[in-house]
Amino acid sequence: ARRDRPAGGLPFELRKHPRAKSPIALEMLSRLAADCELYADAEASRTMVQLDCLRPRSVQALFGPSARTAATKAASSLRALRSALEQLCVADEGAAHAAAEAALGLVNGVPRD
Repeated sequence: ARRDRPAGGLPFELRKHPRAKSPIALEMLSRLAADCELYADAEASRTMVQLDCLRPRSVQALFGPSARTAATKAASSLRALRSALEQLCVADEGAAHAAAEAALGLVNGVPRD
């Protein structure tokens, strides 16, 4: 199922704040607004994922005549989800490490290869 598109932009108004009038603040607010729009578009285009093994009909099957098959299928789905999440964690850890290294390089004036 498709998701509803979240509202783009910040969930609160900052442009009226006295400190938001400087060129740097205005540029930052523009970048934030663009990021919010990108996020809203990305969320709207994502497919909502549901674990089939946890839908009502699947849970009811756990107590019916084919309970063993339903339980095996549910366990398999959960193992696959766990594996996918573990892979995302590894990727996120690598990205966070690379970002920290890049930030340290910028702060210390060391060019990055």
